[in-house]
Amino acid sequence: MPTTYSTYEVRKRAATALRSGMKKKDLAVAYGVNRSTLYRWRKRVNDDPANGLKRKKSPGSGRPRKDSELGKSDFFKLVLTPASDYGYETDLWTITRVKTVLSKKGYSLSSRTVHRRLDEYGITNQKAQRRYFDAGKDRSDDEIRQEWRRTVLPEILATQRKYRAILYFEDESHIALSPVVGRTWAPRGQTPKIVTSSLRGGFSAISAISRQGHLLFLLHDHRICTDEIIGFLEMLLSHHKRRHLAVVMDNASPHVSKRFKEFVAKQKRLHVFHFPPRTPEWNPDEQVWNYLKNHEMSNHRETSKEGVWDLAFRKLDKISSDPDLIKGIYLRSDGADLMA
Repeated sequence: MPTTYSTYEVRKRAATALRSGMKKKDLAVAYGVNRSTLYRWRKRVNDDPANGLKRKKSPGSGRPRKDSELGKSDFFKLVLTPASDYGYETDLWTITRVKTVLSKKGYSLSSRTVHRRLDEYGITNQKAQRRYFDAGKDRSDDEIRQEWRRTVLPEILATQRKYRAILYFEDESHIALSPVVGRTWAPRGQTPKIVTSSLRGGFSAISAISRQGHLLFLLHDHRICTDEIIGFLEMLLSHHKRRHLAVVMDNASPHVSKRFKEFVAKQKRLHVFHFPPRTPEWNPDEQVWNYLKNHEMSNHRETSKEGVWDLAFRKLDKISSDPDLIKGIYLRSDGADLMA
């Protein structure tokens, strides 16, 4: 008969029943234990009537956990501290780094055990969010962000309501001819090799995305300047012939030039706003380029500039025809929460 875990009270009642003359066979069935267990309990109570049936404090069977003294708070405290505080060149944590630091603290754990404990405590491997050295170190950056939230953001939302304007987020990007190399599965120790083009250089692109699922774009084989931005906004206005447009963009030079401001001032249906400095994570259009490069064009095998150009155009055209996908891309940015 299979054995089960027994409490002190169960063992005590079984021993009492055994002394009262109850048959061992019936007791074994009643308490779900082997008859040999009953003999052992009887011997323990005969040897030590007061404490014989109490479970010993010494470790039970099996190898004890090496990290038994480490708790959830210890692991959280470690990974929430920059790894650079422990002498590493970067702030990021790896299993090896966690294992090494714990080893120095006197806990000799395997990489598998470290991984299991992190998973057990809800600590997962995540891609870090990009922040800039300038941002946050100087309190004035935080003050500028808060000021923008108090002043510019309400103005954007008010303009959108007043004119029933479509709210667009604009951004530019450089599309390299060499692809982003993605991940794949392979046997441990055998790094897979992906054949890609050795082309260098690239071209420029402009796009604008809206929460409603609009995406418009243009490709350029040269650097984007004020003329290209003006041309793109003219295309937006032409695409929405009767609607007012509120367009939010960063503070790049073409966006704040004198000629650009003069152009905007003449457009009755165009309302342009700018993000505060060093806040690319607020611009939903940044996610368009992230999706294009890391998903749609990763590992491509084009071998000419014309081929990469055509591929980028086809992929952007495909994205622009899928409003649900565009809405999903939009919602991945911090800007989606700002404008909610």
